[in-house]
Amino acid sequence: MTSTKSSKKEEGLRKKAEAEARRQAEAAEVSRKQAEAEQVAAAALASAEPLAKQLGVGTSTLQGNRDYQEDRVVASKLEAGPCEGGRFVAVYDGHCGVGASEFAAQQLHVNIAAAGSDQDMDETIRHTFLNTNEAFLSEADDGSGTTAVVVIVVPDSSGPTIHVGHVGDSRAVLCVASGTPQILTADHKPENEAEAARIIAAGGTVSEYGRVVAPGVSDSMLACSRSLGDGKFKQGAFKEALVIAEPDVSSHRLEVSVGELDFVLLASDGVWDVFNEVEACNIVRTTLAATPDGPHIAASELCKKALEKGSDDNITAAVVCLSWVFPSC
Repeated sequence: MTSTKSSKKEEGLRKKAEAEARRQAEAAEVSRKQAEAEQVAAAALASAEPLAKQLGVGTSTLQGNRDYQEDRVVASKLEAGPCEGGRFVAVYDGHCGVGASEFAAQQLHVNIAAAGSDQDMDETIRHTFLNTNEAFLSEADDGSGTTAVVVIVVPDSSGPTIHVGHVGDSRAVLCVASGTPQILTADHKPENEAEAARIIAAGGTVSEYGRVVAPGVSDSMLACSRSLGDGKFKQGAFKEALVIAEPDVSSHRLEVSVGELDFVLLASDGVWDVFNEVEACNIVRTTLAATPDGPHIAASELCKKALEKGSDDNITAAVVCLSWVFPSC
């Protein structure tokens, strides 16, 4: 009897020790991943500083709690085309792989710059989205897709013009210190009435969870109704493409001089899942006020706060400081 009790006690102690060892191992793994993430973030912040000083654009991207990073962010000066001298900034939120987001990040701004200088900017953006989509599907389709939000800021003596094109649910917001943040994009979601009607007319359906469903295609549920890539939603046994690459395009002329805390914010839904536009702009503005020479620091701070708030997606942001980009405006 005593021996049995002793054995049970020893077994209980053994299991307790094993549980504690697992807990410590899990805690050590969490600490290791956190340290690695901090090192990556520090390196990214350092690499973003020259870009911020050169272009007045700060970028940041975090893998977050995902096992993979499918977001991409691009900032460059356009050296040719209808917006020569302007700043091109884009956020691409990939899904089902990195092929589409990487392809867009390598090609879309190049295609914009290659357009004729006499071309209408809105039409240039529209055709570039469509042509980049077709090029990916014909040359590099790996089953992936991506959202895309593009902002091109062009100088003018009376104030900059902001050109915007987007597909999907990555967003751009104009944040001016003297007013309420202005959302420059509208999410392309399958549950939106117009988008749902188009999808159904083309031969698809929209699930009760707000996903595009392609008939006869396995694993065919998508949370965006417009994207680049996603070939199985564009080429199949249905009347027309269910998910389209047609962007919404708009232009916004700022008729007043811009201040030091006026900026355009672009971000993937890793930010917008946890912050609205007022909250996000306030975080960026507060950081810029404390570090006026750091749009990259502001972008990084927003991404870090989104992760702390509980975002479970890849998280990407770009901050375009309008007074940095065109100080004479």
